[in-house]
Amino acid sequence: MKALKNSTIRAVTYIGVITLCILSVWGCRGEYRNEAANLGVSENRNPYFPYGSDQEILFDGRFYISDLFEKQTTVYIKKESSGERGEVWHISFKRVEYDSYDSDGKYPMPAECLDLYYFLIQDDIIYWYSMPEMPEEEKKAFCEEGVLPKEYTHIVCQENEKKDVLSDEESGDHEEISVCGTDKDIRQYKSWHVKPDFSDTNSIYTFVFKKNAGIIAYRNSWTAAGKNAVQLWDGKHVALKESKKDSKVYWKEFTYK
Repeated sequence: MKALKNSTIRAVTYIGVITLCILSVWGCRGEYRNEAANLGVSENRNPYFPYGSDQEILFDGRFYISDLFEKQTTVYIKKESSGERGEVWHISFKRVEYDSYDSDGKYPMPAECLDLYYFLIQDDIIYWYSMPEMPEEEKKAFCEEGVLPKEYTHIVCQENEKKDVLSDEESGDHEEISVCGTDKDIRQYKSWHVKPDFSDTNSIYTFVFKKNAGIIAYRNSWTAAGKNAVQLWDGKHVALKESKKDSKVYWKEFTYK
């Protein structure tokens, strides 16, 4: 009888231990799912574009339109399309008003300054579609078949650096990707166009992506002198380089925290 009683106790103990293990595993898996949902991870799992839902992020801003001024603005990150082969996202920012240097009135920033255009996201690469409108058929082809648009598409983020194929002495479209940051987890893309007669450098763009943070900085100007310039940066990750030059310098370099 005593042996039977001991066997019964052992059986109950084993059942209890097994039940506890099952509940523990289930609980851990449930907690993991909740954490992943809270992080909003992208379906494509690209660590440089980790958004799983639309975002509104407060950025610091530096602008030179009719005059130089600094104001914060909201950056809108919105998913347009998604499929097995990729995602299409649209990024823009909220219009800010500024005091015109030749009037007492308030003037809105030109519409062409507000748009960062479209980003095509795959697991290991980010493309930029550099036009204000992207046709629906091209979005669908990219997301479902992985087919890139034939024009206006640039690689703006990847693991490896990309060197400019043109020398400084050549006119044309220049672009490069730099790897930077304390932990080498930042990818900075730059592009600029040099006119054939070398009279000016224009259409200057910079995009900066940080691993597990997403886009952290942006810069655009229509001329090398900085006229109609926009600089945006996330203050948690980026600062502007201090300079001993006049505070009216239109361009300031980004530094990364």
